[in-house]
Amino acid sequence: MVILTISDAKPWVRNRKGTSEKVNRRDVLLLEDGQTDMRPICPYNNVDSSPICDFFPVNKLRKEFKNLRFVRTANSNHITALIKISGENNVIIKNIRTKTPDNDHIYADGIFSIDNSVNITLDDLTIDETYSQRDKFGYGIIVNTVYNLKLKNVRAKTKWGAFCSSNLQNLKVENCDINRIDLHCYGKNFECNNCNFVGRDIPFASFFGTVKFVKCQFSQGLPLYLRQEYNANTPFHVIWEKCIFNFHKGASSLIGVNGLSKERPSRSELAHKNLPNITIKDCYINLSENYNNWNLIKTGDVEWDEPIWNLTEIRIDGLEINKEATMELFTTPVVTKDTLRVTIKRIYEIKDGKRCRLKVNNLTAGERTIITCDGQPVVANTIHNKRRDDSVINGGIGALIVLTLSAWLSIRNKRCG
Repeated sequence: MVILTISDAKPWVRNRKGTSEKVNRRDVLLLEDGQTDMRPICPYNNVDSSPICDFFPVNKLRKEFKNLRFVRTANSNHITALIKISGENNVIIKNIRTKTPDNDHIYADGIFSIDNSVNITLDDLTIDETYSQRDKFGYGIIVNTVYNLKLKNVRAKTKWGAFCSSNLQNLKVENCDINRIDLHCYGKNFECNNCNFVGRDIPFASFFGTVKFVKCQFSQGLPLYLRQEYNANTPFHVIWEKCIFNFHKGASSLIGVNGLSKERPSRSELAHKNLPNITIKDCYINLSENYNNWNLIKTGDVEWDEPIWNLTEIRIDGLEINKEATMELFTTPVVTKDTLRVTIKRIYEIKDGKRCRLKVNNLTAGERTIITCDGQPVVANTIHNKRRDDSVINGGIGALIVLTLSAWLSIRNKRCG
């Protein structure tokens, strides 16, 4: 039994915006008798890739670190990874407590460090602060090049970030109270169940597959932020089921994009800019006092003048808002390559203490957009052959949804029950 690591000698991202950093992707697989059912996040059999492989032996035996407490002292001036796992299979870290004293200058922490490993479980961890500042990085858990990682019952109080990762495939997070999960670049298939995320956006870049949140609560940050400094907008599907979103001014979108630049990535795998397909089921939006607006995707300044790929379906099946509010789908016009199907079912708001069902009509949409609400077609105000300075884009090359404060959910005929 061996662990096989695959490193791409050609940069996945040539220049991370704002830095001189190049980003190279990596994958890790577990082989037994020369075979595996694991796969890389993306294939390497193309002209843009130059794979370099390495391997090292491992075994099936379970390794455990448990029942430990680490207390850093105030006079410490060294940053040390307290537990480091590298090149391992089947490791469990359980019932660990760490405490880091408050300071105003030390940063770049990594209390738990895991790399080049498969089948790792972190269970019952308490992280009381890290060496980090509100504006300088430092993490409780750092993961790089890992396949199959479980976080269970993790409680973390940090100024910067509880968890960050790169080159991570198959993450499961359960019963955690942390500020965020952070995918710097290159990952696939994340699932979070019964978690509380407070105080930070949840940033992703170059993600594939599906990210699913079930029975999670989000406060003081965006539930998903598609970071743009890597210029790697890849196709995936995001699902929120039975989640609660606590929105306020400055954090009132399910997805933040912060603009799509006109810069074209150098690799063929990243040539098109994608937005995720979206599923929302039986969720609740809690808008703060004196704030009555929210949107699905805060797009920012879209400089990219080609159609957006991957986005073919937005499905809302069960959504309740705590008061009367104005909803937007996108904050700026977006053109999609293929037909976009928008399916809306069971949207409610609370008005005068009563639960009111919303009837959606007068949507403004592109020619190839198909919209239904509670099983009935919605007649859209079709937009086509308009200039960008008219706040819409030519809809002939794809599906266009233009949703502004006044135009998207032009809501009529509300009925309470």
